[in-house]
Amino acid sequence: MKNLTLAFALSVITIGSIQAQRKYNRYSPKKIKKVHSFFLEGGGNAVYGSVNYDRAFNFRKFAASVRIGVGLFPATNSEANYLYPIIPLEGNLLFGKKNHFIETGLGVSNMVVYRSIGQDTPKFILLGFARIGYRLQKANGLFLRVGFTPILMDIAINEQTNNKRGFGFIPWAGISIGESF
Repeated sequence: MKNLTLAFALSVITIGSIQAQRKYNRYSPKKIKKVHSFFLEGGGNAVYGSVNYDRAFNFRKFAASVRIGVGLFPATNSEANYLYPIIPLEGNLLFGKKNHFIETGLGVSNMVVYRSIGQDTPKFILLGFARIGYRLQKANGLFLRVGFTPILMDIAINEQTNNKRGFGFIPWAGISIGESF
């Protein structure tokens, strides 16, 4: 009788433990397992393309990520052709399960521009961006995202004088591919 009571008590404890595990897993959010990513982006926040690093942070009901990159912006004027450096910075919120996420965020890209050949002091231009898109981040390391990234820019950057001020809205998009670790 003693062995039967002990066996019954152990089975009740084991079943309760299994049930508690199942409930916990059912309600826990899916986390991003590989939080560091390196990727190439065509279009997007660096206008034509960039090389980027992204770091994701897991929270209870969503994830967030920050990103920094570097790209080159080709431009021509009547005097010469230029490649201006551009540095995109972005913060995103990720909503989804397992590997599939809806990504929303805001970003800014800093571009260093020389207006003419003889000018020694650079002008820093900030381009604002928004993002809404899809992000696939698999546990095996595949990183893929596609998004609508409209540009908000100062329209006076193309003017020789700054008497025409204001902001322009340019619809834009970007696609990224890389690896997470």
